[in-house]
Amino acid sequence: MTLDAQTVVMGLLGLVCGLLAYWATRLEGRVDELKEQQRCAVEEMHKNYVPREDCRERTGQILAGLERVDDKLDRVADSVRTGGNHGNRT
Repeated sequence: MTLDAQTVVMGLLGLVCGLLAYWATRLEGRVDELKEQQRCAVEEMHKNYVPREDCRERTGQILAGLERVDDKLDRVADSVRTGGNHGNRT
């Protein structure tokens, strides 16, 4: 069996093409995995997303509650300063 230059080049070319096809297949699989991860991340983000208006409303409710607590603490502190019964009924 004799190997001429054309046979060697064709063999090497076939080997390179095979390796490139293998690499491209693996790369395509990795891209598919990344797409799936991105899809899952988007779904998770949509589950946990709070619209800005809802966030503002909730923040307002929390601040209003803190304001009421602050007012009550001021009344207790005033009662302590004046020697009152701290809001307790006797």
